[in-house]
Amino acid sequence: MDLADLSGKQTILKMLEKNGVKNVLFTDSLKQRDDSIKKLVPMVVEIIENKPRFNRDENTDYCLMVIGVPNVGKSSLINSLRRTNLKKGTILDHLVGEDIIADYLLYSLNRLGKFSYVERYDLQEPSDDIQYVLKRISVKLGKTQRVKAITGVGNVTVTVPNYTAAAYDFIRAFRKGELGLVMLD
Repeated sequence: MDLADLSGKQTILKMLEKNGVKNVLFTDSLKQRDDSIKKLVPMVVEIIENKPRFNRDENTDYCLMVIGVPNVGKSSLINSLRRTNLKKGTILDHLVGEDIIADYLLYSLNRLGKFSYVERYDLQEPSDDIQYVLKRISVKLGKTQRVKAITGVGNVTVTVPNYTAAAYDFIRAFRKGELGLVMLD
């Protein structure tokens, strides 16, 4: 169970056990390393090996299907398993573009009515303009940079927003749940 409210963990376990479910792992697929994720594959292999395989006894290959209702963390689980067992991760943010990721996260927050970013970054109201939001974040956090601008009358040093640093802060805050708890799957 990923991203579940664990205050009722014992109640959940008792209910599942009552319904015949014996093997339950509580995971945090968003962590880079989660001990429960490391236990998942060995647990599944043990379950498979201890059950009759009927006409497939000689076949030692296993296929595993992850199923569930939408937005329960299936992709997060698969990515975590990939990270843990295949030593492969996800695409690095800078290869996609921090501004593109931040734009998608802003869209998702707005679509879901999660507007805590407005207060956090001292905005007047929710916005779907990522450039405006990143500019406000940059100014609020002092994430600016001085650059030389060549003009017709000579070089002028100006202070401009550091959009990449602002996007990085926005993404980090989102991932830490500081902009509200959101499931993107």
